[in-house]
Amino acid sequence: MMKTTMLHPEDGARTGDGYDFTGVIEQAAAALGGSGELRFAAGTYHFFPQKSAPRALYISNTDCAAWPEKRCGVYLEGCRGLTLAGEGAAFVFHGPLTALAFVDCSDLHISGIAVDYHCPSTVDLTVMDVSDDKTVVTVTYPAVYTCEAAAGGVLFRGDVDPYTGELLFSLHTAGEGIAVQRFEAHSGMVYRINSNPFSTCVAVETDVPGRVTMRYSQGRDVGVGDCFQLRNTKRDGCGIFAQRCRNLTFADLRIGYLYAFGVMAQCCENVSFEAVRFRAEQPGRMTASAADMIQCVNCSGAVQICHCDFHNPHDDPINIHGVFLRLEELRGARAVLRFMHHQTFGYPCIFPGDEIQFYDSASLLPAGEPLRVLAAEGPDDADRYRIAVTLASAPALPPGAVYAAENVTRIPDVTIAHNRFVQIPTRGLLVSANRRVVVRDNLFSHIHMSAIYISGDATGWYESGPVRDVVIAGNVFEDCNRAVLVEPTNTVFVEETVHHNIRIEGNAMRNVPFPPISVKSSDGVVICGNTVQGIGELVENIHSKIILDVANNT
Repeated sequence: MMKTTMLHPEDGARTGDGYDFTGVIEQAAAALGGSGELRFAAGTYHFFPQKSAPRALYISNTDCAAWPEKRCGVYLEGCRGLTLAGEGAAFVFHGPLTALAFVDCSDLHISGIAVDYHCPSTVDLTVMDVSDDKTVVTVTYPAVYTCEAAAGGVLFRGDVDPYTGELLFSLHTAGEGIAVQRFEAHSGMVYRINSNPFSTCVAVETDVPGRVTMRYSQGRDVGVGDCFQLRNTKRDGCGIFAQRCRNLTFADLRIGYLYAFGVMAQCCENVSFEAVRFRAEQPGRMTASAADMIQCVNCSGAVQICHCDFHNPHDDPINIHGVFLRLEELRGARAVLRFMHHQTFGYPCIFPGDEIQFYDSASLLPAGEPLRVLAAEGPDDADRYRIAVTLASAPALPPGAVYAAENVTRIPDVTIAHNRFVQIPTRGLLVSANRRVVVRDNLFSHIHMSAIYISGDATGWYESGPVRDVVIAGNVFEDCNRAVLVEPTNTVFVEETVHHNIRIEGNAMRNVPFPPISVKSSDGVVICGNTVQGIGELVENIHSKIILDVANNT
């Protein structure tokens, strides 16, 4: 019989007028031997950084060179068959914490919990009033911040550490690395902008709590209900992190905000998201993530994302991909491979028994057959960028080209179905996986870029790789810049194509500019049963209006 422990907010450490739950879940899991069930009574559970030991965690797509150590609100390692189940429980995190971290766990199930940050690192400023000449704009901000005028803009402050009194959050709008997004109320679109709303002010007033009034010498193109979203671009951690976990399930979660980066599943096998809502809930807040919402990198088995709601992140809601490592040295069957992107390095992503495939970086075409890995060394503290592998046989690579390697064992089957993607500043989802990919019965609404993007890149982000079996069916695309974009970054074109077997059928596209589908360097492309409505016309399956750049045309 499964052992169960019931937890309550007051099981945490007393901190003045509240409780700190940091460390309690780890202790309770250890008492269960890492398996069983932890149930959380209704209430609010607070987590602070002071009692969280820093851990060196190298997380893909984050700035680990500058910030290798992370503090985690909950850190579970080596658990087997553990369930975290909420009964109206809300987990609230304070300061720069990775909310939940799971390492080397299996059969881990998290359900029924609300996850949020008390003081989000993105400050949402909602326009409440605009003067007739549009030179005076008044915005409101959430009550968790205080605000004062500062050189070149304003300074927002958040809550403080209950142990030290240390400020846990501040944002100077004129500081370095400030990114701004704008929600446009009249169109329902959200997009990145280059202009900081404070940068051209001639005066700023912060006398009224919860309000800032900005005065300009010239009128601003802004309306009541618009929202300016300001954040620091540093990625010193992520909201939820899972590494080398197997059979990991997130179900029936409400996520109001994720710090620095969203959910990162790294080198995991079988990951499922079911009925997870990524959406800001507190008054005055709109942003639900400082970057992506879900990334699955070097994962295997099956990745399933179903019946979820993605609303207003600061980057892509979903990105599923592998990693291209550049071949740096080859001596017989021994190869030295190097992480190339400055935000992705430091973690083992190739293991004995895996197979790797070499690709020509310019054409993105495979070079030879996949080769089995007999031994893998690194990365380690001496060198966080390189992995040395011993292969079952020496790869036969023609000279004169730059090669990249992909771990083709760590690629999942992907199902993305019955989800909602709403008000997205970038793409709705990116997927680069050469196993079965099904994107079915989703709603993509108000996407500023392409709703679905299939790339493959061995020169920039180094996010692999080619796709071999993709079905995009029964989706609704409305007010998107493009429905589907298939655009590998190959710069050399030969008769063979990068991507194969992409079927786009039975989708409805409304108010999507022509051409709503663009495909490059692909074969086996089937487009059928789609409808396109916009600019006063209805088009059914007219390839000349729908598709560009099939095969190797550019």
